[in-house]
Amino acid sequence: MFLSLDTWARSAFFPLVIALFVIFSLACGSDPTATPAPASTVAAPTATAVPEATIPAPAPTSTTEPQPTETPATTPTATPAPAPTATTAPQPTETPAPAPTATPPPDPSETESQADDALTRAYVTAAIERYDRDGLDATVAYYNEPAGSEGERVMTIIDPASSLILASGLGQTVVGMSMQMAGAVFPSLDSVTAEGMWLEHQGFNPVTSQQGPQRSFAVRHDGLIFTSGHFILRENLAGATKNYVDKAIELYRSEGLEATIAHYNSRDSMDGQFYLFLIGA
Repeated sequence: MFLSLDTWARSAFFPLVIALFVIFSLACGSDPTATPAPASTVAAPTATAVPEATIPAPAPTSTTEPQPTETPATTPTATPAPAPTATTAPQPTETPAPAPTATPPPDPSETESQADDALTRAYVTAAIERYDRDGLDATVAYYNEPAGSEGERVMTIIDPASSLILASGLGQTVVGMSMQMAGAVFPSLDSVTAEGMWLEHQGFNPVTSQQGPQRSFAVRHDGLIFTSGHFILRENLAGATKNYVDKAIELYRSEGLEATIAHYNSRDSMDGQFYLFLIGA
C-alpha cells in the first residue's frame, strides 16, 4: 500500500527529532562543568499578522447592447384632388357705340391759308438748300432772275449786319439798297431766328403790281436772312388780327394783368406786324 505524502512526512520526522535530541544530550553530558547557556538576547520574533486577502474586483460583466427596434414606415395617404368647379364665364356687356358727333366743315379760307403757308415755307427752305450746295454768288445770281420766282413768291436775301438786300426777285433796282431805302416795311431783323418766324406786313405784289397785305416767312441761316411770302386777302388779315387780340384776352384771364403787361411789353409778343396796345378804361 502506498503511503500518502503527509503520512510519510510524519513517520520520518519523529525519528529524526529523537536522534537530534540524543545527540544534543550526549554533547551536554560530556562537559564536567555545566555552564548554563546564556540567555538569548535576540527578541523572539513576533508573529506578523497575515493581511487579509483582498477581495478581487468582480470581473466586468458584458452589457448586452440593445437591439434597434425597426420603426415601420408610414404609409403615405393619398390626398384626393379637389374636384374642379366650373366657373361661369361673365356675360359680355354690350358697350353702346358713341353717338357720332358732327364735324364742322373746314373753313375754306383757313385751309387755303395753311396751304399757302406750307408753300412759302418750302420755297424758303429750298433757297437755303441751294445756298448750302452752290454758295452765295450762285444763289444770288439765281434769285435775281425771274426764273428764281414762283408766281407772287420772290426770294429776298438780306445781310442783317448792313441791312442791305443781296438778292431780290423784284428786280435789280432794289439789289444793293438798304431795307429802308427800298421802302420795305419789315420788323426788326434781330428778331428773326434760325427756326424761322412768320411776319405780316405790307408788300409789293409782282403779279398785280400793287401793295397789299403779305404774310412772309423769314429764317436766319449762316449769318444771312432768307425770306419770302405770299399775299393774303384783307378778310384773312382781319381774322388774323382778331386771333391775336383773342390770345391776349386769354392770357389776361389765365395769368392776370401783371403777367399780360409783362408779356406784351416784350418782343416775344410781336407776331409779324401785330403788337398789342393795352389801355386802361
